[in-house]
Amino acid sequence: MLKISIIGLGLMGKQHLKAINEHPNCKMASIIDHSDEAKEVATSEGCPFYQNLTEAIVKSKPDGLIIATPNARHFEDSVLGLKAGIPILIEKPISDSLMDAEKLIELGKKMNVPILTGYHRRHNPINFDIKKKLLDGFIGDIVAMHGMFWLYKPDDYFDQAWRKIEGAGPIYINLSHDIDLMRHFLGEIESVQAVASNKTRGFDVEDTSVAILNFQSGVIGSISISDTIVSPWSYELTSNENPAYHHTTANCYWIGGTDGSIELPNGTIWSHEGHKSWWEPISSTTTLHKKANPIFNQIDNFINVIRGEDKPLVSGLEGLKTSAVIDAIKLATQTRMVEKPKF
Repeated sequence: MLKISIIGLGLMGKQHLKAINEHPNCKMASIIDHSDEAKEVATSEGCPFYQNLTEAIVKSKPDGLIIATPNARHFEDSVLGLKAGIPILIEKPISDSLMDAEKLIELGKKMNVPILTGYHRRHNPINFDIKKKLLDGFIGDIVAMHGMFWLYKPDDYFDQAWRKIEGAGPIYINLSHDIDLMRHFLGEIESVQAVASNKTRGFDVEDTSVAILNFQSGVIGSISISDTIVSPWSYELTSNENPAYHHTTANCYWIGGTDGSIELPNGTIWSHEGHKSWWEPISSTTTLHKKANPIFNQIDNFINVIRGEDKPLVSGLEGLKTSAVIDAIKLATQTRMVEKPKF
């Protein structure tokens, strides 16, 4: 049975802990954190607790390391894991610096140690099915996509001052999951244009933004994000992946092709039964999927990668490419120019 350590027992760290406890082929090696709450959790789990990652690596000898610390610590913690020869799963983003993220990828190659990035949406079977349909030409030649991330973050969310200043905002905090999934479905993004506004809350960072995406394949897309709109149109609410969110039936992504269109996350497909024309009847079909736990599936992939039985579904390089698009979108909101991702 493989032993997994987690550094950082915040929101995502706790989800990883739950998945590890539920998986039959792994167990906790140690928890590394500085909080009293994390120490209490480790005690209740009967799991060794450390405040220092180097000490934890030496004493608990993990087979794998999950890095769920704040973004600014991802690089430092990942380097320690890689130099110790331990496969790592890094929560998104892979780093708060593209330069540091590239260094991690190179170090992983040099040490021959795998890196996974925590874009867990790719591990949902719904998205496996949609990816296959798109590759098989189920909706014909793909023409365009549109996405929405609209929700309302309550005032107390911003009690932590860092959420009001540069480096925060929905582009950096939330949009990366949406961009990663669209890259997964539609391929690399060649260039972006974007605008942003902070007029609703007036913080130093944006609360609303719209981006235009130009994919290398010729597909064009748009995505609208805001954390100050009351709405049902965000992935978590429909996918029902996380019990912390109230489930709705509203979709948030639309992918259109010459033979049909797909709504996500429900996977509803619209098409004409006969002659394709706006004058003809159009109907929809929805494939029912069982509720999935992509965090558990991600741990399963991590275990198989550690054993050498599988490849990362979302590698470190994939994480780097998504971060490059996010950086380009952020830059485009400032320059109002067409920007190209650097990787």
